[in-house]
Amino acid sequence: MIDEIIKIDRLMGMSYRMLLRHSSDKDIKILNKVDKYLEYYCKYSEISPNVAVQIIRKFQEKYADDVKEYINTGSYPHESNNTDGNVFKLTREEYDIVLICSVLTSSHRLKIISSIDSALVSKQSVALIGVGSGVELLFVNARNIDAFDLSISSFVKMKFNGINLYENKFETVKNKYDTVFAVEILEHLNNPFSLLKEIHSSLKLRGKCVFTTTTNVPQFDHLYDFKIAELKSFFKDIGFKIVKHDIFRHDSKFQKIDAFNEFFIVEKVDA
Repeated sequence: MIDEIIKIDRLMGMSYRMLLRHSSDKDIKILNKVDKYLEYYCKYSEISPNVAVQIIRKFQEKYADDVKEYINTGSYPHESNNTDGNVFKLTREEYDIVLICSVLTSSHRLKIISSIDSALVSKQSVALIGVGSGVELLFVNARNIDAFDLSISSFVKMKFNGINLYENKFETVKNKYDTVFAVEILEHLNNPFSLLKEIHSSLKLRGKCVFTTTTNVPQFDHLYDFKIAELKSFFKDIGFKIVKHDIFRHDSKFQKIDAFNEFFIVEKVDA
């Protein structure tokens, strides 16, 4: 599927080929798996390569505008007063196309997926918060998964019919899970620390949370800009120990901001 898309969009083609050039054998296997998933998603949803490119360009144009505004004002889109009454929206399916294709064209997204695939965590009792496009579910590799999102596409419901899918917000269940995944969800919340507290309560002692944060990523639906100092202070206060911490910087060739994701695995050490 990606081969058809990059024939239409030259810049996406450049990004994809660059990603391939710098990928390990393991990463290439991930890319192939994601590409196949994209093909199935588009076929099921009757989305052609041309329509997929239109969706991605719409998202990219909005993000480019928001980056310019962020550089000028230091404000995220939801904070800015510079609105003309038009609210940018994507359907669930459109957003999924953007998310899946971003793994195939963005190094930071590939690194996040690769890190999920490599995460040394218990797979006995797992929760995943923020199903999104479903692509992360391909790499969690657990049998007993409770997955939560406010909106889940019909494709994801069909594809992952063996998983417990809940179309509602995650709610605290005391000492239930060995591992909780919260990937690319916290920045969409006004108070992400409240969710992290709920996750902490829901983990068994020595259970782990695998999650990501964003910094300097003024996307239209991002509500929180993370700082590492506040995270470390929060971990200490609540009883989380950092097991793994990586920083994945975004490709900088098209933007003038230091945008990055941080990937964490933290362990519950204090009930």
